[in-house]
Amino acid sequence: ERGDFVEGRYEYSCRNEGRQVVVTFSRRGDVGGQEVLLEKVVVLERGSSLFAVQHRIRNRSREPLHRIFASEYLFAVVAEGGVLHHGNGKPVGNPGEAGTYKTQFPLWVRDPTQGVEIGLHASGPTGYWVLPLHTVSLSETGLQKTHQGTVVMPWWTLHIAPGKEWSG
Repeated sequence: ERGDFVEGRYEYSCRNEGRQVVVTFSRRGDVGGQEVLLEKVVVLERGSSLFAVQHRIRNRSREPLHRIFASEYLFAVVAEGGVLHHGNGKPVGNPGEAGTYKTQFPLWVRDPTQGVEIGLHASGPTGYWVLPLHTVSLSETGLQKTHQGTVVMPWWTLHIAPGKEWSG
């Protein structure tokens, strides 16, 4: 984390737009000594399980901004029997294993135990980092590692001129 966005306080707004609810989070912050404005717009459709997220980053510094930006999504899916694929069902990985997928195709997570399939459709040239989330607990037999879910992070390589904005 090169910025100060994890522990910072965000401003937010929420508005109804017909069948949609739009929530916008925004915060000015610092990334490697450069001032940026980050906005995250979440659009929820009434009666639908689909949602859209758009990120906007404005370079408020006097120097070009060259960074990798990633957004984190956590899914409570099982590792055993789970599959990662690009929308065609052909496995490209396992949600219980760390991996990097550099692609312009969506990345889907299938959990056959719960009957759930979740797709992330990132825009533009991107990649996905996938990381299993584990907890460790003490049981009668000793320490036990348990798979709690899978973190999927779409990422983009950014090159933003001073005063300009990236959206994705």
